[in-house]
Amino acid sequence: MARAALPALRRRRHARDRAEPPPEHAQAAARRRAEARAGRRFQRRKLAAVSDDAIRTAAVVGTTAWGTTLAVLLARNGVRTTLLARDAAEATRIQSDGGNVRRLPDVEFPAELEASADPQRLAGAQIVCFVVQSQTMAANARAVAEAVPRDAIVL
Repeated sequence: MARAALPALRRRRHARDRAEPPPEHAQAAARRRAEARAGRRFQRRKLAAVSDDAIRTAAVVGTTAWGTTLAVLLARNGVRTTLLARDAAEATRIQSDGGNVRRLPDVEFPAELEASADPQRLAGAQIVCFVVQSQTMAANARAVAEAVPRDAIVL
């Protein structure tokens, strides 16, 4: 078989594979196809009301693009979030800019999100997410270990 024909065969095979959902997803796929035929777009289900054990406060350690994104998403969903920066200058810059312009220039911080360099801001967090480079993980964990609440979920 000629080499030029191989990419076309691969495309067809992959397109065929994508057209057939795995058996465990067949019901959802059938429902979405029916909604599409009826002219309705798939709509997300509304979230259940906030329960008593819902996460209300969080801290994200690390101002990487992913750390900032996670903090913004938590805050947009009503979780009071602290984004912990490496130093006070970085935290001040992020807070005064209303976002992490260096990493995510088009994303504004919601009101529920604040940037800080003070590890003591982790004190009330129900969940603490470390979103730092792997090379600096141990140093970051040691730097904030005393401030992380004992009952917090640590990721």
